[in-house]
Amino acid sequence: MRVKRSFTRELCADFETNKCPCVLAQVNYCPICSYLGNSADCNDCNWAGRCVYMDFKFQNPVQPPHLKETCVQHVKSFHFPGTGMLYFAFTASSLINSLSPMTTVHLVHYQQPQYVSIPGVVVDCFPGQNLVILALNVYSVREKYFLEQNKRLTIRLSNQPSVLSLNKLTPAHNTLIVASNFGKLLVEPVAKRFARSAVTISCLQLPSLLEQRLNKWQVTAEKVAPRNFRQLVSLGNHTQHRQLLKQVSSKQSLQIAMLNTNLFT
Repeated sequence: MRVKRSFTRELCADFETNKCPCVLAQVNYCPICSYLGNSADCNDCNWAGRCVYMDFKFQNPVQPPHLKETCVQHVKSFHFPGTGMLYFAFTASSLINSLSPMTTVHLVHYQQPQYVSIPGVVVDCFPGQNLVILALNVYSVREKYFLEQNKRLTIRLSNQPSVLSLNKLTPAHNTLIVASNFGKLLVEPVAKRFARSAVTISCLQLPSLLEQRLNKWQVTAEKVAPRNFRQLVSLGNHTQHRQLLKQVSSKQSLQIAMLNTNLFT
């Protein structure tokens, strides 16, 4: 699958500045260059100027800063329709080794009288770069402004599961993942838990950055009957959970996992 994109600053504010390419290129998450964004094909961007890929090939790796164990430092973030934000941050080397995909976290800032706590889930970790990717559920303009203004925040790990009963599912069984809103950001780390041939993803209007990362799996925008699967993962809100449970109420053998909406909605 080749994703056609328009190459503007809307994709990345640092594009064609001296900050480009950044550490995202080192972990195959660059939103501009397909070669540095988990693809084997050039996206034929044809802009006038320097090539991001060639700059990256001759660039020294970005060195992470020294941080306290409970601290993260913002690198870059991407807002998506709804409440989802993909948040890239440096962490301390001692912390990154205790993180893993699907771990629930909170980004916290307390300075009287202000206290802000934003829930999120670890999407991926890169110990070589001390880089963590978080899916944050950001409700308000106030929270978005807070994240933009505070580059260093405290991170707290939670023992609450981000997806209820996910660990009970069998990796080799035929699995349907239904995702909406914030849950779209969790599709990739959830899908990686299962055999690639066993996963079908039902999701409307994926942003291009997420779409190109999911080209290894079968992704459809159509409604899929969950009765045809042995396992179901609902990454959505209370309403989506109820609708899917109603559809499968007669299938007793179906194993179900659901986004922990007490944390994220």
